[in-house]
Amino acid sequence: MKLIEQHLDFTQEAGGAEPVVLYQNHNVTLLVHAENTQGDLGTGIFRFANVLELKVGPPNDEALRGHRYYPLGLRAYAYYLLEDSDRIEELKVANRVHPYHNEARYNDYIHHILTCKDEVIESIARKVEYDFVAGLREEVFKRITAEIR
Repeated sequence: MKLIEQHLDFTQEAGGAEPVVLYQNHNVTLLVHAENTQGDLGTGIFRFANVLELKVGPPNDEALRGHRYYPLGLRAYAYYLLEDSDRIEELKVANRVHPYHNEARYNDYIHHILTCKDEVIESIARKVEYDFVAGLREEVFKRITAEIR
C-alpha cells in the first residue's frame, strides 16, 4: 500500500472543516469549510461518483496516530489516495460469494481519505472531482441540494 497526499487549490479552514455529506444513488457530495490559495474563505467541494463504500468517523486529529494508515504517513488536515488499498481487496474478497462476482469490477475503484479535525472520511469510489467556491457554505449547500433533487 502507498499513501499519496493530494495537493488541491484549497485547504481545510483552520477552525475546522465541519463536513457535510450528501449521498444519493451511489454518489456523494462532501462540503468542507475551506480556504483557497489566495486566502479566500469558502467551501471545498468533493464529488465522488460510483461510491462503493463511505466511512465517516474516528479518529479525530488528536488520536490520528491510532489510525491503521498512520504508519504510511497519514497526517491531519489532508487529502490522500491510497494505492493498492487493503480495504478494496477486503470488499472484493467478501463479494466472491455473489453468483455474478467479477474481480475486474474492482479495478477502477480508488480509496480516498480526508483527515479532518473531528473525523476521518474515507470513500471508495471510481471518480472524484473537487472545486472551491468562495462565500458562505449555506449558499453552496442550497445550490447543490437543488441540483441533486
